[in-house]
Amino acid sequence: ATALFDRATIQRYADYWSRLLHAIAEAADQPAADALVSRLPMLDTAERNLLLTQGIATADDAARAPSLHRLFEERVAAAPQATALICGDARLSYAELNARANRIAHRLIALGVGPETRVVVCLERGIDAIAALLAVLKAGGGYVPADPHLPAERIRYFCEDCTPVAAISTAAMAPLFDMLPADAVLCLDREPSLDSAKSGTDLADSHDPVVPELMPDHLAYVIYTSGSTGQPKGVEVEHRSVVARIDHAIAAYALGAEDRCLQFSSLSFDASAMQIFSALGAGATLVMRGEALWAPEAVAEQIAAHSIAVADIP
Repeated sequence: ATALFDRATIQRYADYWSRLLHAIAEAADQPAADALVSRLPMLDTAERNLLLTQGIATADDAARAPSLHRLFEERVAAAPQATALICGDARLSYAELNARANRIAHRLIALGVGPETRVVVCLERGIDAIAALLAVLKAGGGYVPADPHLPAERIRYFCEDCTPVAAISTAAMAPLFDMLPADAVLCLDREPSLDSAKSGTDLADSHDPVVPELMPDHLAYVIYTSGSTGQPKGVEVEHRSVVARIDHAIAAYALGAEDRCLQFSSLSFDASAMQIFSALGAGATLVMRGEALWAPEAVAEQIAAHSIAVADIP
């Protein structure tokens, strides 16, 4: 089946088969418990050593691996006035987006958010949603995105399943989080001090939080599966895993500060993390679509209108 397999793959399979047959012959006189086929070798020494050692990082490598939000903070320090986010007619610089996220993060820390805790983010697409995701990460927690257009029962299930410390939402959605203490639900439209319009950097709580105990193997976010085969399952993703993916995307797309990237996917789909953080980690501009899905013609028009360099679209 040459349309499916190349010569090198079939030769490798044949070598496995031959090696296994030799191992069976050599094990013929051994006790049955020691001669299980599952225990017999298929790999030669070189391939076995390669699989055991390739890509293995040292403890020092892991300690040096940045957290997801640090990629963003490094770009803030390098070019604070560069445009970080475009959403409709609204634009935010890296410094403004950072200050906005920091103010929310300090509130979350005061609520007990830290490493391995979870915060549900239930907001419409826009500046507030991006700032909230960054805020949870900056506080050391893992964000759990919940699309506000999902049925209320599904959003409640997420909260019961992931046992969050806090939620970030709006006054209209607050009743969905009544399993949490009232002060653990941050309604961004109710709190002037957290309003996205007040995005200057002169407030006392706009500095970057420091969470010294946060490590690369701590939780960055939880994404729930669609539940097409039953109840949705929460998939936990560590900082080091998504940072590796982001680093690869930045290099593969050769992203730079002059580029614009389209944020197209739902925030409840984990492709959104790559779209958001590859742009913000490269110092590029993230262009968000609104709540309404675009027709194919509108996608092409928006890509042209915003001079989009990278559009990751299903």
